[in-house]
Amino acid sequence: MVADTGAKFRYDPEKHEYWLGDQLLPHPTGLSIFSRCYDDIPPEKLFVAREFGKSVHEYLAAYNRGELDINSEFPSDPDEKTGYDMGAIVRGYDQIYRDNVFVPQVVEEPMMNKEFRYGCTPDFISGDLIGDFKPWSQRGKGLIGLQLAANAGAAISNRLVNKEKVKLLSLHYDPWGKWALQYWPFKENWNLWMCALTLHNAKIGV
Repeated sequence: MVADTGAKFRYDPEKHEYWLGDQLLPHPTGLSIFSRCYDDIPPEKLFVAREFGKSVHEYLAAYNRGELDINSEFPSDPDEKTGYDMGAIVRGYDQIYRDNVFVPQVVEEPMMNKEFRYGCTPDFISGDLIGDFKPWSQRGKGLIGLQLAANAGAAISNRLVNKEKVKLLSLHYDPWGKWALQYWPFKENWNLWMCALTLHNAKIGV
């Protein structure tokens, strides 16, 4: 464990950077094992996908905070290849929310694991469940479990969840409102995250 220096933790949303004083902290999606997953995707296509994902996250975060009227008019695009229906996505999540009785007490809150010094932002925490929204195309991809375990580790460090009861859940949406849920084991994915973080820190000389 690293001794507490009294430095202030902060998050820069524009650069997606986590800082402890003047020290830049690693974060799950900032590690090379994540960035390499998108090497084969054209930059312009990747930009569009990220912007759409950001928009979906903003609507769902507003829903989880109780700030969104699901009867509002939502943006949509009928194009068969590039289109989407944000209203269908939100209403689909509303049904999942009700069926699973989610009660998010933490929504999109940047946090730091105090023992291992990394940052992350869980999409939501409900009881001992760590939830993360992901596009349909990422169903079953192992790095999702690793990211969720990292988020869980930060939540455990901040005493927001019980380590013995923590559950990891990825919620996958498609552009037209179809949803799928996938649970991930914590222990195995936490061990993988620790390996990835250790390798990253060794490379940068921490």
